[in-house]
Amino acid sequence: MNELIDNTILKDAHIIKNSNYAALYFKSKNIFLPIELNKLETLNDEKSTKEKQDLLCEIEKLINTDADIEKLESSSVEKTKVIDTLEIIIQTDCNLNCKYCYANGGHYGYVKKQLTPENAIYYLDSLLELGIHEIHKVRFFGGEPSLFPDTIEAICNYFKKKKEIGTIKHIPQYGMVTNGTFYNEKLSKLIIDNNIMITFSIDGPKKINDQQRVFINGKGSYDIVVENINKFRKDGLVKFAVEATYTNLHLESNISIEETVKYIQKEIGTNNVLVVNCRGNKKYALDEDIGNEIEIDDIKRTLENMSKNIGYTTINMSLQKYLNKLLSKNVYPRKCSAGFESLSIFPDGKLYPCHAYVQEETNFQIGSLVDKQYDFEKIANLLSNNMIAAKCTNCWCQNICVGCPQTDLHKSNCEHIKEVYEAIILSLTKISENNLNWKTFVKNYNDIIQSNF
Repeated sequence: MNELIDNTILKDAHIIKNSNYAALYFKSKNIFLPIELNKLETLNDEKSTKEKQDLLCEIEKLINTDADIEKLESSSVEKTKVIDTLEIIIQTDCNLNCKYCYANGGHYGYVKKQLTPENAIYYLDSLLELGIHEIHKVRFFGGEPSLFPDTIEAICNYFKKKKEIGTIKHIPQYGMVTNGTFYNEKLSKLIIDNNIMITFSIDGPKKINDQQRVFINGKGSYDIVVENINKFRKDGLVKFAVEATYTNLHLESNISIEETVKYIQKEIGTNNVLVVNCRGNKKYALDEDIGNEIEIDDIKRTLENMSKNIGYTTINMSLQKYLNKLLSKNVYPRKCSAGFESLSIFPDGKLYPCHAYVQEETNFQIGSLVDKQYDFEKIANLLSNNMIAAKCTNCWCQNICVGCPQTDLHKSNCEHIKEVYEAIILSLTKISENNLNWKTFVKNYNDIIQSNF
């Protein structure tokens, strides 16, 4: 049951409760306070009793001792000259034919094209001509990016040179999402020498993966991916992540999200595992209600395990994303930085807020790095109209939302996101009743953050 308490002290308090536990979430502070159910009844009493006033004073003291959130500024790259994340699409094609692929085989309905080293340098020069002096992260994406190590090498060398001559302040932190089907010594050395943070795609056990993640000829990819990961590790790759897509095949095989995470951690050898529910594909996507219920049940189970077992690290990275927002004092005015602090370059030089916007009927193209014509303001207005709707402004979890604005263009996931946060807050409320359990949870969470990918 969700209510808004009509009181000056608690004007932004959101009630979250079930039959056993209750909590108050304060939007302006990004904190939650566990509260006994009988005290909640006292707060909702229309009469101004002494008991109610004493309780309000107690709550006021608690929330006022906590610092206010810090709203970090969010402005256009054109104004700040700083890019948080630069996504570079190395090619709009893929050597796999995954059954549920949202990118239509890696091309996004786009012309199949690869980014050459020469074009990459030209596009980056055009970008820096805008006065960009700082890029925090560069993400190599596709299609399948790993098939073109020469282009990736040219980009890494470009930023080294620009750092040496002072054009940019720092060399970006590199990342790459790959299907893991390609390996050679050059690619491996490139990854390790440039500290490229790799995310491999594997859907868990071989019997599941090889029905979903297949080559063009229909052959499964599991064995070659595991073999290649082991080669990269032998060469010196230490930290990497694995992303798995959870589908109806997992459900039909009685394999839970938690079991998928455990399998990957044990068999692949990394604690950095992200499991996402398949959506949008008629055959492989979970029924929405079932998928949402599975995710919330997994979150509750994970949080309980984190509170009772020192060293417990079987945590889905999607839960970590929720926790990082909930337990932080830094919030952004927008739930996504795409088009503002983050940009996406396609192989033909077109500039988008993010690869996800390429297939939209509305033209979200910011401009072209070939003819050097841009309209940042137009796209910012389009994105703002989508992201800062009235429902968001008045929403109790506006400051901690993890939703995708592009997804919202088609079907909002808002209610589920709020349900997840409420489940997390009530779980943490339960954990906080026992001091030892709370300390165990905090230790495990901090350990996960420190060893984070």
